[in-house]
Amino acid sequence: MNTLETSPKSWRMLSVGELKRRLEAGESLTLLDVRSQAEYRGGHLPGAKCLPLDRCDAEAARVVWAEAPGSALVLVCLSGRRAETAAGRLCKQGMDGVLLLEGGTQAWINAGFDVKREACVETSLLRRAMRLVGRTWNRGREARDGDCCGG
Repeated sequence: MNTLETSPKSWRMLSVGELKRRLEAGESLTLLDVRSQAEYRGGHLPGAKCLPLDRCDAEAARVVWAEAPGSALVLVCLSGRRAETAAGRLCKQGMDGVLLLEGGTQAWINAGFDVKREACVETSLLRRAMRLVGRTWNRGREARDGDCCGG
């Protein structure tokens, strides 16, 4: 059963279009992305802050939220499920008025809106290592191939 149906209405869904309009109007919003840091770096809503679901509790959310007093709190994930879980936790811990982006980051992207991407140090190092290993492997292979082909 959907937790939105069984939970008290202490949060509500926010459509991608409504969020975009509110952001463009300059409304004070605190966007919290509850995905992992790696997912966040791969593409997130501009201005969103990362607070992974496994660390998302009312105290942590309040600390981030305090950076923009009086702003509305909007939870975001990839599709909306983790944001819904986070909203349930926050509401059980006494937070009201939480908003969830309906359809999450995927809906935002599907609507044609930009996401911000950040270089991931781990990914950069991994790519560099793979290129180095690939070059070494290819050099060894070329030598073997040359020997096999009478070259």
